Amino acid sequence: MGLTAKQARFIEEYLVDLNATQAAIRAGYSAKTAGAKGFSLLKKVEIAQALTVARMKRAEKTGVTAEMVLERLWEEGNNHEEGSSHAARVTALSWVGKHHGSFLERVDHTSGGEKLPARVEVVLVRPKVPDDG
Repeated sequence: MGLTAKQARFIEEYLVDLNATQAAIRAGYSAKTAGAKGFSLLKKVEIAQALTVARMKRAEKTGVTAEMVLERLWEEGNNHEEGSSHAARVTALSWVGKHHGSFLERVDHTSGGEKLPARVEVVLVRPKVPDDG
């Protein structure tokens, strides 16, 4: 795919923990610029394509599919048996909702020069239903 040795190593390392900064460091990029470098590498078309191929190969090798994960999450979200927890159900259903694009996350980074924690606002998005008439 026309990748350099460092880029190929970045892909391998990124698949370990999905952390672009740490993957860049482990691949041999400067620790000072690893955050920016990891971000820029993920935006490169060649890197994105190679990551897609690597993920597909990994899914094929392990036999884990998105459908399988989604099905298990749905089962957990609807599990009301003894020993199940409300928190586990909410988390599972949240992941199902995210998968289907049911939520829109907005992060507010306005800080006026101060470092403030980001605020995440979850908004329910209802699919538009076409008019019949």
